[in-house]
Amino acid sequence: MTGGIGGMRDACGGLLGAALMVGQIFGRDRASMTDKSKMGEVMPRVGKLYKWYELQFGSATCLDIKTGFGGGVYYDSNVPWQREMAEEAGVGDKCVDLVADTIAYLVDQLWDEVRK
Repeated sequence: MTGGIGGMRDACGGLLGAALMVGQIFGRDRASMTDKSKMGEVMPRVGKLYKWYELQFGSATCLDIKTGFGGGVYYDSNVPWQREMAEEAGVGDKCVDLVADTIAYLVDQLWDEVRK
């Protein structure tokens, strides 16, 4: 999900991946697809994750986050010289850290419930 949904610089893949994990654990499956109560269980969890994400990284959008990681400049990884500048600024490393922080948050939030 790198690049905000297939390189479109929209929703951050770190957030999308975490939301999918919450859905996988607490969401509906084929047998419960019509069970609306399952939605009531998942939506607040994903909403809380989303708000934490905005507070932690300043946005839920790849473009905004990567611009912040680039010191206020967005580097287009499809342009070779901009990709080099992004590497020098450590944008990719900061994205890796973002994913690690998100996983740690999610595990912390869900650990006790998943182990029941």
